[in-house]
Amino acid sequence: MKNIIITGCSSGVGWFLSQQLAKEGHTVYATMRNIGSKNKDAANRMKAWARENSVNIVVVELDISSESSVKTAIDEIALHSNGAIDVLINNAGLGSTGLLEAFSGKEMDHIFQVMVLSPDRIIKAVLPFMHKRQEGLLIQISSRMATFQIPFLGPYAAAKAALGSLSNTYNKELKVVGIDSVLVQIGAVNTALRKNVSANFVENTAISSKYGEWYPKAKKNIIEMFGANRSTHEPAEVANTISSIISTPFGQRKMIYTIGLDILASSIIEINKISTDISNKVIEKEDL
Repeated sequence: MKNIIITGCSSGVGWFLSQQLAKEGHTVYATMRNIGSKNKDAANRMKAWARENSVNIVVVELDISSESSVKTAIDEIALHSNGAIDVLINNAGLGSTGLLEAFSGKEMDHIFQVMVLSPDRIIKAVLPFMHKRQEGLLIQISSRMATFQIPFLGPYAAAKAALGSLSNTYNKELKVVGIDSVLVQIGAVNTALRKNVSANFVENTAISSKYGEWYPKAKKNIIEMFGANRSTHEPAEVANTISSIISTPFGQRKMIYTIGLDILASSIIEINKISTDISNKVIEKEDL
């Protein structure tokens, strides 16, 4: 059984993942920020569920955007696990929609902090423990949106694309020392984040008015496309895939896994294959 760190466990995929992996016998370090305030109820519910089901879930305070919080949390987990950190699942994220022009520099910085720099920060915090044991698994939760671009999802898609590039580069570099890095691209998963697309919409009327009649029509279509009434996949599918990745031996894991891509599946898988083939050819040619 593994010691597994999961970020963003107060709700959604992280919440479900924590419970399923714990039920399988793993020790799960379910991390979330503000466990004494905003997420106090979520933390207490997670602890109560673990007691009721006699599983090993340790709720840990972790603000992924804070260097000091990450260090404190990882040190606490390392102490609890005797330095055996087997798996890190970077799941925490946020959803923001709107015209790319409407996002301020501060908002863009926050999106990339949460979805790119913070996962990298946590990876760098756990790697010393994985290097010491010469084994480990890094899993980054990404999105199909990293592969293509549509209006109103520019910051989200750009951040997920950047996360994918980091994950795939770690895959090429770390496999030589016994550590795997895997990217999981998910499609329409039934979570609160997906249902709150309208609430998370960044609006700036001074800017949107310049886009004429196209803007309200396109905005309506995007909200409907990602709305709660559209067909979605359940978090259980994500959890089942990640459970399978964890149980797959080192050297046999794929670099990219996909879940719930629906009609886009074949195209995205082909794009991923082309990108992987190009990387492999360069590596082989340069003997890297």
